[in-house]
Amino acid sequence: MKQIFLKSIEGHQLQFCRLLYPIRYSVLVKTPQFRGSAFIINKKGKGQWEVESSADVPNWFYEIDQEIYKVITENEANPEIID
Repeated sequence: MKQIFLKSIEGHQLQFCRLLYPIRYSVLVKTPQFRGSAFIINKKGKGQWEVESSADVPNWFYEIDQEIYKVITENEANPEIID
């Protein structure tokens, strides 16, 4: 799996950083008009993820949240890919 990677979803450039203990992802928005926005996505259960409740999440996040969770799940499922 990759520890740090970029992914473009619905026109939003996102940088994912896998954090350990407990496993979670820091997501930093790289899209110019939203640059600097960041939030944490926690592991909820096997293959399930949720944004940290205290995070200040942009409104558009909820339009693409399932795609974001899918990207994270795919990264977790591919341990042979080393970044």
